[in-house]
Amino acid sequence: MKRIAVILFLVFILAWMNQVQKMNWVNFNWFNIPNPEELYLLEYPKNVSGEVMHFEVYSSKKYPCSVFICNATVDKTLTEGYNTIEVGMESCGSDTQTILLCGESLVRFYSHRINSSFSNESIDAKFSAATNKRTLRLDVNFTSKLNDAAYKNFEVKVDGNSLLRPTYLFRNGISESHETEELSLEPGQHTIELSYAGRTLDTKSVSIDAPPFPYIDVVNILLSAAIALVVYREYSTDWLTSFLLFFGASFSALALQLQLHNNLGFSEWIVPFLLALGVVLLWNSKKKQAQIDVFKAVRKEAIIFGVVFTAVIAALVLKFGPVDWWGAYYYRNVQTALEEGNTLFYDKLSYLGRNFTYPPVFFQIASEVSLLLGQYNYESIRLPFHLLAVFVYSVSLYLLFRKFKRWQERVAGATIFATHAFVMIFSSTVTLHVLAYSFMNLSLLLMERKENMLKILSAVFLSFALSAHPTCILLFPVYVYAMGLFKIDWKRISDAAVILISASAISLIFYMPIFMRNGLPYETAPTLWGYFVSYGFIGLVYDLQFLIPIALITALFGVVKKPLQLAVLLLVLAVLANALVAFRINLIIAIMLSFLFPLTFGEELKDSYVMSIFFLFILANLFFIPVLFSGTTTWCEWVYANDMCVKPMRFIDKFTSTSDSVAINPEYGHIETYVGQRKVLADLYVEYAPSDKFYAEYNFYNEQDIRYLQGYNISLMVLDDNGRMRDLAYSDRIYDNSFIHMYR
Repeated sequence: MKRIAVILFLVFILAWMNQVQKMNWVNFNWFNIPNPEELYLLEYPKNVSGEVMHFEVYSSKKYPCSVFICNATVDKTLTEGYNTIEVGMESCGSDTQTILLCGESLVRFYSHRINSSFSNESIDAKFSAATNKRTLRLDVNFTSKLNDAAYKNFEVKVDGNSLLRPTYLFRNGISESHETEELSLEPGQHTIELSYAGRTLDTKSVSIDAPPFPYIDVVNILLSAAIALVVYREYSTDWLTSFLLFFGASFSALALQLQLHNNLGFSEWIVPFLLALGVVLLWNSKKKQAQIDVFKAVRKEAIIFGVVFTAVIAALVLKFGPVDWWGAYYYRNVQTALEEGNTLFYDKLSYLGRNFTYPPVFFQIASEVSLLLGQYNYESIRLPFHLLAVFVYSVSLYLLFRKFKRWQERVAGATIFATHAFVMIFSSTVTLHVLAYSFMNLSLLLMERKENMLKILSAVFLSFALSAHPTCILLFPVYVYAMGLFKIDWKRISDAAVILISASAISLIFYMPIFMRNGLPYETAPTLWGYFVSYGFIGLVYDLQFLIPIALITALFGVVKKPLQLAVLLLVLAVLANALVAFRINLIIAIMLSFLFPLTFGEELKDSYVMSIFFLFILANLFFIPVLFSGTTTWCEWVYANDMCVKPMRFIDKFTSTSDSVAINPEYGHIETYVGQRKVLADLYVEYAPSDKFYAEYNFYNEQDIRYLQGYNISLMVLDDNGRMRDLAYSDRIYDNSFIHMYR
C-alpha cells in the first residue's frame, strides 16, 4: 500500500512542476484580476469650419497625453472623467487625422476642413414614446443648425437616473434627422427625459404593466410535493431522494406549464390535471419495498458533499463572476423569456435578429421561478437560483456512486468527477447545464428501481434533461454502463433503452415547435465552434489537469482486471477522441474515470496514506481551477470575463444607440449582447445560424477587412489584440483599453 502511495506522490510532484511551467508559459494572471484603463471619445467633429477644433474624451485616470495633428504634437494632461480638448488647426490641410495617445491607449478620428456658415448653432429634439410589454420605444426627431458635421452625445434619463447616453452623427448646416431607441423597463410609472449638454429637450411619462402572478404554478408545486410525498411513503424511498424528486417535479411542472399554455395555447389547467393524475396513478400502483434506496451514512455523505461543492462554486462565482463568455447567452434569453412570457420569441440581438431556437426547458423554469418570487429581473435571483441548482446537482451526483460499499470509494469517484475542469466551469457559470444534468441524475436514480411507475418517472425526468440540453442523450447510456460497474447486464440495458426512447419521444413536446418553425437543426462551422471543435492534447491537459496521472494509473492497473478491460479500452479511446475529434467528449471521460478509479483501487483506498496522496491530486485541481478562472494576460477571460472585456461592453451599452449593429470577435458575441445589449453580426450559438453572417464576421475579425461587412449595415466594429495586434487604420477609433478597440 505504502509503495503505491510513494509512487502516487512522485507522480504528483512531477505533474505539479509540469503544470506550473505550462501556466507560466501561457501567462496566466495567477488570481490578479486586471483593472484596465479606458479612453474613449464622446463628441468629435467630422467637419471643422474654424481654426480651433474641440472634442470631448473620457479618461479613467489622470494621464499625461499627446495629441498628434497636422504633423504637430501637443501635450495635454487629462483628468479622470470627462475632458474637453482644444487644438489649433492653422497648419492643417483639407483632411486631418487627429490622434490622442495616453499610455498604451489610443483614440483617433478623421475630419475635413470646411467654411463657416452660422454664428449661432442649435440642436433641438422631440420624441414620442410607445410601450410593448416591458419594452419602451422612443422615436426621436431632431432639428439642428451646425457649422460642423459632428458626433454629438445625448442623455436619456429614466426617473432622474442616467440610463443611456447615445452618440449620433449630425450633418453640418440646417438639417432634420430621426433616431430610434428601445429600453427595457421595470413595471411601474416612469418619467423619461431627453437632454443634451445639460439642457432638457423633451420629457414624457409612461407606464409599464406588471405580469400577473402565476398562481397556477403554486398549484403545480403543491401537486409536485404530493407526488414526492406518495413516492416517499408508499414506495419506501428515502427522504433525500424524495427531496430531489420534489425539486425535479416542481421544475418540470414550471417548464411544462409555460410550454403547453403560453407557447402552445392549451388550457392552463392541463398541467395541474396531469400532476393530479400522476398522484392517483402512483397511489394506486403503490408497492412497498423491504429496503430503502440510500442508507443513512450515504445520505449524510451526499449532503456534506453538496454543501462543500456548493460553497466552492459560490467562492469562485463571488471572486471571478458574474459575467462569463458562454452563460451570458442563457442569462440574456431568460430575461427575454421573462419579459415575453414564452420561449417562441424572436431574438433581436443574435445574428442581427433570428428566431430563438435553443432547447427551452431551462429558460422556462428560470423565468417562472423569477415570477414566483415577484422578481421582474432575472439578475436579482440568478446567483441564489444557480447555487440551489448546484446543491441539488451535487447531492444527486454523489448518490450515483451509492453502489460502492466503502465511503472512500464513493468520495474518490465523486471528487474525481466534480474536480474535472469542465464540470467546475459549467457548475460555476451555466445554470442550464447544472439543471439538465440534475434531471438526468434523478432519472438515473429512479431507473434503478423495480416499480414501473418509478421507471415512468425516470423517463419523464430524462425527457426534461434532453429538453434542457441534448447532450444528455449521449451521456445517459455512459452513466448506465458506469453505474452498472461496467458489467454487461442485458436486462438493465433493455430498461435503459426503453427509458431513453420514451424520454426522446416525450421531449418532442418541446422540440417540435422549434422544428416546425425552423426546420431540423444544423450547425454552422462545427469545426470552428460547435460539437466537433477540438483543442488537441493541450486542451486535454487543461481540461483534466491533475486527473491525467489518475487516468494513466487507472488504465495501467485496470487493464489487468478482467471485468474492467473493455471499460479501460473505452476510456483510452475517449481520451484520444477528446484530443483529436471533439472536445465535448470530455464528460464521457469524467464519467468513465470517476467510476473506474474506485473500482480499480477500492482496496488500496482503505489505506490512509493512499487516500491522503489521492487527495493531493484533488486539492491541486481545486487550486489550479481558480488560476484558469483568473485568465491570461493575453486574453480577457477563460471562464469568467474580467473587466478587459466587460468594461468595453458597458461602454457599448451606455454610449451607443440601441439601433447600432456590432461586428466583433464571435467568441465575444455573447458578452456583447448580454452586457452591451446591441445586435451582433454573429456569436457562438452556431445552431440554426446563418453561415454568411458567421463567416463575414469571422473573416472581418481575422483579416481586419471591413469589406466583409458590406450589406449588413454594421455601425460599430470591435477588435481585440488576442494573439496579435489588430487595427482598422482608416476608421475612427473611438474606444481603447489597450486590449479592445472600437471603431466607427
